[in-house]
Amino acid sequence: MFTAQRISAFDGDSVNLLAVGNDHGCAQTGGGVSCFGTYYSGRDHIPRISIQSLPGTVSALAAGKEHDCAISGGGAWCWGRNANGELGHEGDADTFNQAVPVAGLNSGVQKIAAGTGYSCAIVSGGKVRCWGYKRHGLLGDGQWTDAEPVPQIALGEAAVIFADRFEVR
Repeated sequence: MFTAQRISAFDGDSVNLLAVGNDHGCAQTGGGVSCFGTYYSGRDHIPRISIQSLPGTVSALAAGKEHDCAISGGGAWCWGRNANGELGHEGDADTFNQAVPVAGLNSGVQKIAAGTGYSCAIVSGGKVRCWGYKRHGLLGDGQWTDAEPVPQIALGEAAVIFADRFEVR
């Protein structure tokens, strides 16, 4: 039987937003966004790493397998592993404690989701934009090639978005 465990990294803080991914999680407190867990430490204890450079107010968090994203100041920002373009910018540099802006999504982002090697957002007008790993048709554009680091895919209109290991719903 499993029981809920206290996350000591946030003792004394009021958590406003929470997202959990594969072996890690991220939370927004009054002091900003911090992430914790095995993925961020490489060890089986729970450190707390502050995420830098998020502008404005964070209104949403999303945790993927090895990366995370947020809506901050109305735009999409991501950090973590960038092996497949899942951070949404050119290049393949990982940024574990430094958020980077997602190319072309600096305003109008309403919802955000992170999956295994890819991310998606709902922008103004209900349009969906996805970026990252394209295998298995994950980005919804009918392509099965490797990566698309810059969000260019329009899937139509949506009100809710969820990114799983191999599908967007």
